[in-house]
Amino acid sequence: MCIGRNVLIGFAVSAMPLLVAQAADVTPNVKPGLWQTTASVQTAGRLPMSEADLAQLPAHTRAQYEAAMKSAMADAERPHTFTSCLTVEQLRKELSFNFQNNPACKRTVVASSSSRWEMHEECVGEAKRTTIARFRAVNSEEIRGETQITMTKADRTITSKGNVYSKWLGSNCGAVRPGADIQNQTSK
Repeated sequence: MCIGRNVLIGFAVSAMPLLVAQAADVTPNVKPGLWQTTASVQTAGRLPMSEADLAQLPAHTRAQYEAAMKSAMADAERPHTFTSCLTVEQLRKELSFNFQNNPACKRTVVASSSSRWEMHEECVGEAKRTTIARFRAVNSEEIRGETQITMTKADRTITSKGNVYSKWLGSNCGAVRPGADIQNQTSK
């Protein structure tokens, strides 16, 4: 299993500002409308493919894989900005992390209030993963958060720490569709 730029950035930003997973009885103190989120992820550790798996690759394929991973990690460290639309209905209903529910993973909401959310997730299997996501509404127009992900496969562990900042741009979402994954993404 490979952690590419989309996985590293994807988790950090897909949770924003829709983080109140499994907490339908708590409405976050944030405004509905157009939000702009900026996220960056620092990654450390060894590539998630085992040395035995890497040894089976032809030399040029291994070099391409290692170069792609190095590039993805460097790209993830640069701030990425995107816009998303959050509706009143989404705030009232159970919200998700915008990724598929994996039966090998157990998600636990540790804290859930109108201004603070924390979720832990443990995944088992060939590639074990631990995720911690913490977010807080600074006020109704600003959210800050951090994610920590550790993935272990065979003898290799890779970790990532993400920082997320989200700000409300206005009540009109314009052409940005509610509930869609990352839209209008840019790198700085």
